[in-house]
Amino acid sequence: NEVNNIKTIQSSIIPVFSEVRGYDIDFSYLPASDLSGDFFDGFYLDEHNYQLVICDVSGHGITSSYLGNQIRTMFRMESRPGGGPAETVDRVNSIFAREMGSLGYFCTAILCRIDTLSGVIRICSAGHPEALLLTGEKEIVKISNTGPLVGVNMHAVYREHEIILKPDERMLLYTDGITEACMPGKDMFGEKRLFAAFREFSSGTPRQTLEAIVS
Repeated sequence: NEVNNIKTIQSSIIPVFSEVRGYDIDFSYLPASDLSGDFFDGFYLDEHNYQLVICDVSGHGITSSYLGNQIRTMFRMESRPGGGPAETVDRVNSIFAREMGSLGYFCTAILCRIDTLSGVIRICSAGHPEALLLTGEKEIVKISNTGPLVGVNMHAVYREHEIILKPDERMLLYTDGITEACMPGKDMFGEKRLFAAFREFSSGTPRQTLEAIVS
């Protein structure tokens, strides 16, 4: 049916992370039974600047799915090599709040701009679950939000963090789908379990780490 067709399309629009030079990036994408606006994306802005986008649109169903597709397009259109992720989020927020704010929807988002030459990663996180940095000493550092939700206040201000990943460090980006996952009658998976699993299974490849967390 039409819903299944939309889910198939959502699952097929997956970036090819193997093209990001100097980084080992992997993902796990497990859509819920309902349609949603959640998505992740990745694309080169120029020869050596690659941008990752993770977004979680409020609600479920066809409207959220449609808005998610619109927001994905906005992030691609509003991303410029000479700017930064905070500038991109600011433009998308202004457009979303002005043109679709009356619908009552909003989204959280996190953008990571990777300079594959310098190694600098610039991060803008708009109300999204905090990115996790695992140091070589197995310490987990939260990379805090740099601005509010997207689509609520068109005059919101966004900033960004800059980090450089060392060869023995890792970063985990996620949506609340993993922390809120639960069996009937059981507690949610939660942040503490996520942190523990990330730390415990970090010695393998990113693919092995993700599979361990999901299992």
